Amino acid sequence: EFSVSSNKEILLGLGCIKGLGKVVAPHLKDIDVDPDNESLMDLLIRLPKEVTRQNVLKSLVKAGLLDDFKIDRGIIVAAIPNIAKQLQRYRKKIETKGEASIPKMDLEGLEPWTEHELLKGEKEVFSFYLSGHPLKGKKALAYTLGAVPVKNVLSSTYTRKVKAIGVITDLSVRGVKTGKNAGRKYARFILEDESSEVVCMMFTHLYPKFDELLKQAEEESIPVLVRGKVDTANREPQIVLSDMKVLSKCRPNKDSIRIPVEPSTDMNELRKVLTLHPGDSVVSIEISDESGKNLVVRTDLSIDPTEKFVENLGNVLYDS
Repeated sequence: EFSVSSNKEILLGLGCIKGLGKVVAPHLKDIDVDPDNESLMDLLIRLPKEVTRQNVLKSLVKAGLLDDFKIDRGIIVAAIPNIAKQLQRYRKKIETKGEASIPKMDLEGLEPWTEHELLKGEKEVFSFYLSGHPLKGKKALAYTLGAVPVKNVLSSTYTRKVKAIGVITDLSVRGVKTGKNAGRKYARFILEDESSEVVCMMFTHLYPKFDELLKQAEEESIPVLVRGKVDTANREPQIVLSDMKVLSKCRPNKDSIRIPVEPSTDMNELRKVLTLHPGDSVVSIEISDESGKNLVVRTDLSIDPTEKFVENLGNVLYDS
C-alpha cells in the first residue's frame, strides 16, 4: 500500500485510501490525469461509473487526488451531488442518442474548506494527517505552558505529573459495571501530537464535566491541553487525567517560560539554545524526580520565544 522512493519520499498507494475498496482501486490504476489540457468534468466523464459514485468521489477529493485541477477540495465536495446528477444525465444521453455535450460544473457560491476541514478530510481517508497537523505552529505555546512532547511521556519509567498537548482520537466512553461507581461513565482516548500518541484515561469523577468537550474535540480535531499523572503500571505508560482545556483558550505567561526536561535531556545543548535567543521571558526548568514530584528551578536566563527559538528548543527536547 506504500513504498519509499529512491529520494526517500513515501509513496502512498490507492489501497491506503478508505472508501475506494478492492473493486474501485483497479479502475484508477491506469487513468491518466492531464489538468493542463482537460477540465475536471472532462476527466470524470472518462471514468467508470464505479469511480464516480458520490462516496468514492468524496474520498478521492479528501485524499487530494484531484488537487492538480486547482479547485478547492471543499468546493468540489459541495458540488458532488450536482456533479453526480450531471454525469447520470450525460451517460443517459450517450446511451440513447450516442452523443452529448460535456456538462459544465456549477461552482457558484460554494465555500472553500478551512485548513481544519481539509485536515479532517485527510484524517478520515488516511487515518492520519497528510498535508499538515492541527498542532502546527503550537509548539511555542506548548513550551510556555510547560507541556512535554508525547514521546517523552512514553519514555516514563515512574509515576509523575505531566502536561501535554494533542488532538483526541479513538474516544471510547464506557460504563462502570460494579462497585460504588456502577452505572457511571468514564472515557478512554488517544492523545496524538505531531510525533507520537498516548492513551489517556478520564475517570468517573471528571467525565461529566468534560463529556461534551471530549466529543467536540474529537469530532473537530480541536487541540487540547491535558494535565494528569503518568501511570506506568501497564505495558505502556498512559496519562490519568486531572484536567483538560481547549488549547486556544490557554494563556501563556509572557513574562516567563517553563521548559519541561527529561533526565536524558542534554543540558549543555539546552543552555546553548537559551543563550542564543536573549529576551525578556525568564526561563524556569521543570523536571520530575523518581518520586513523581515536579521540581521547578528558576534560571538566570531570559529568552525571546521566537519561531527559531521554538525550532531549536524542539531539536533538543524531542531528540533527547
